[in-house]
Amino acid sequence: MRISFIDVGEGDCTLIEFPDGKVALFDGGSGSFDKQLKIFKKLNSSEINKIDYLFCTSSAAKRCGGLAEIVKYKEIGKVYAPICKNIGATYGYRNFVKQVRNKNKELNECVYGAGCYSEEYGYCVWVLYPPKSVSDGDSVCASAIWISYGGTNVLMLGDLSSAEMFGFLNAYTVGGFEIDGHSIILEDCNVVKVPSGIEAGGALIELCDLIQPETAILSTDDATFSLIADVGNFTSDDIYRTGINGTVTLSISVGNYEVKKER
Repeated sequence: MRISFIDVGEGDCTLIEFPDGKVALFDGGSGSFDKQLKIFKKLNSSEINKIDYLFCTSSAAKRCGGLAEIVKYKEIGKVYAPICKNIGATYGYRNFVKQVRNKNKELNECVYGAGCYSEEYGYCVWVLYPPKSVSDGDSVCASAIWISYGGTNVLMLGDLSSAEMFGFLNAYTVGGFEIDGHSIILEDCNVVKVPSGIEAGGALIELCDLIQPETAILSTDDATFSLIADVGNFTSDDIYRTGINGTVTLSISVGNYEVKKER
């Protein structure tokens, strides 16, 4: 399995290439020309014409701004998006929804339990947050995603705020996470994708203390020294920042993973 955290500046675009040949894409950056070009260069160089699972984790422009063009020019399978009654919440989200509907695709809710799983190939991608009980349909939304393959576990924390992260941790502490009969053990996390806008200390410290990550990835080049220091206390400074290192790729095999950086 390969997980590529594409360098799209402030925002996110994560590409997963599964061992069975299927593909998942999380978010599409802001939609600016240079960032859009990077995404399409990555997809085309990997000869990806179909995205089997497309996840829009937030209606924030920096995450969904580039998704409309991707939907327009690539074949799309199942689509997940946040609960958002107002499709005009942002310009990027409105255009994304329009293109999805143009292709007669259904928008599935990007909430707890959504995702994909292969027993044959031993991988899973599951949304852990927000919960299904989310009621504020006009919020921007933020997601936590769990990815597992070959004994390596990756936790992507999207744009979770400190308050949302505390809610995420509380949900895990109180009831745990179990999806389709599979228990998700956060303490088994190897790699954490840190929210770009999270504050240092507080919820971030509590989460890292729980999961004890080996590696951290940030999709930003302007993280504060305090934030980097907090994460570095747990990862022994094994931190990658797309704004500095370019696209960062995890190459995962059974029992092992390797981190490769563009620069």
